[in-house]
Amino acid sequence: MLLLNDEKIVGFLSYIVSAGTNNNNAIRYCNLSSWIVDPEFRSKSMQLLSNAFKISNCIILNLSPHENTRPMFKALRFETLAETEYRINPVKLNYAYILKKKKAEVLCSKLTLKNIKNTGTSNNLKQMFADHLPYENVHFYTFNIKKSGSSNELILAFNQKELQSSGMSEIPYKLLGKTTQAELLYSSSAKLLIDYFSEIMLAFVNKMKIRSVNVSENFVNKTDLKLEYVTATQKDCPWFYYSETTVDSSEIHVLYTEKVLLNF
Repeated sequence: MLLLNDEKIVGFLSYIVSAGTNNNNAIRYCNLSSWIVDPEFRSKSMQLLSNAFKISNCIILNLSPHENTRPMFKALRFETLAETEYRINPVKLNYAYILKKKKAEVLCSKLTLKNIKNTGTSNNLKQMFADHLPYENVHFYTFNIKKSGSSNELILAFNQKELQSSGMSEIPYKLLGKTTQAELLYSSSAKLLIDYFSEIMLAFVNKMKIRSVNVSENFVNKTDLKLEYVTATQKDCPWFYYSETTVDSSEIHVLYTEKVLLNF
């Protein structure tokens, strides 16, 4: 969206629009990014945002609101999607579960073009997987959860990047090849993620040699996990969302966003 004055661009706001589902109902996502306006024309800024409200059946997301704009989003009846994220330390996780009995057996495997056809994933998820193939930082995984003879499948997607860390404390992680930070972008089931959180994270960090994992609170319905290997930290800025219909915040993913495109 452009704001013009005598054919000169004086403002810009990006809409990243995609199709999705919430509570198994088809919806649209509109992710906002890069809201920039010449100071002289700040009073006209809302013109850049107004068209987002005209998109039917839409969830509008803003994952990086400047602190000066946050009161405005609250005034526009945007809800807070997440203010806290949970950070998981793999070493503490493994130590905590050396002797503990696990709730279920969980097997983790990376989704690829070759094996996604053999899973029970929906066409919508297969499309999301295909859409993100160009982004080397986005990885999808399937978790097969087996308990008492029954089996459930959970799909998670992560934004992953190599940590450029140094210092003596990082030597053990480097020796073990654990140098990757993972941030959750998508979960196919909040219930499975909450019920088997430790087992799922244990399977993931050990299979993929992950250094740390960040999980935004919305993915677990803002449940206080109260786990010894999890640190709850305040986000640098809150995530906001707007919807004219009731939505399940745990189903709001952050694929098709600037977090993915810019590999935050």
